[in-house]
Amino acid sequence: IHGAWAGSIGKAKDYAAKLIVKNEADGMIPESTRSESDFRMAIDDRKEGYAHYKIIAASTPSITGESYIEAQRLEGDNRLWQVPCPYCNGYQAWKTGDGKTPGGLKWDRDADGLHQPSLAEKSGWYECEHCLGRIEEHHRFEMSQRGIWVPEGCHVVNGRLSGTPHR
Repeated sequence: IHGAWAGSIGKAKDYAAKLIVKNEADGMIPESTRSESDFRMAIDDRKEGYAHYKIIAASTPSITGESYIEAQRLEGDNRLWQVPCPYCNGYQAWKTGDGKTPGGLKWDRDADGLHQPSLAEKSGWYECEHCLGRIEEHHRFEMSQRGIWVPEGCHVVNGRLSGTPHR
């Protein structure tokens, strides 16, 4: 295991890596464009020599149009992990929910209709956005195991991808 980051004393030079994680990628800005290459790009060269490698880039986008992570996302196909409901088999992405539209996290409220953290912790469940079924914690593992990465523009029919990705 080797750790390196932009501006660090221990650079990623001369180390091969099968798994590369660029955490807070938008914050990895070269100290000087004249003396240093873009670390985010240079670190990708460390994958050479591995047939099966993985590069993970994560960050909150910074300035629109200048954000590294935004550009990476726009080059991809905007896949969402979708999981099947244990009742209706309708595929959906996990979401928090807004309390107004179907699906997402739900919990009981107190007698006055107010949210109470302790009550939410004890009574929380997930609601299917298709059939409004009550999905409990014991369903989560199997749902996640049957999940599918769904590109933007596609949907799941009978457990298989259908449609054409936008990109």
